Amino acid sequence: MVIHSTKYQTKAENEQQLATNFCDELKDELSFKTLSPTNRGLYVCTNLSGVFESVELWRNALEHSPRFANPRMFPWTLANATAGLISRTLDIRGSNYTLLHEDPEFDELIPLFKMDKKHGKVQQGLLILWTVEIGTEILRLHADWALVD
Repeated sequence: MVIHSTKYQTKAENEQQLATNFCDELKDELSFKTLSPTNRGLYVCTNLSGVFESVELWRNALEHSPRFANPRMFPWTLANATAGLISRTLDIRGSNYTLLHEDPEFDELIPLFKMDKKHGKVQQGLLILWTVEIGTEILRLHADWALVD
């Protein structure tokens, strides 16, 4: 499978804003086939996603109450928080994966998409390499994305 990706870069104070900026830009460029949102999948490979949500979770727990912040109940949910925001914003209701990898690559995502397509779970997939760099009081996003059939 040949991937023709589009590069995107932005800066923000938090990962939620990075994702919002990314989606705002992508909405204009993304052309899903006339498919039901349940036939669209989201496949994200990232280096740091979820780290910042985890810090915010514990900051909020310290400020308000730790009784609702039990990490044993959802250890990997925070890593998928950014993908959840992207899928809600772009109306992607099919498969949704987040893989953590030091050096994100499309090769990590393609087998998941192929498996879902083979089993009839999706017809199209949005593959995203989500690389976040931590700067002084700002985050930098380098994203490569591709829409595959």
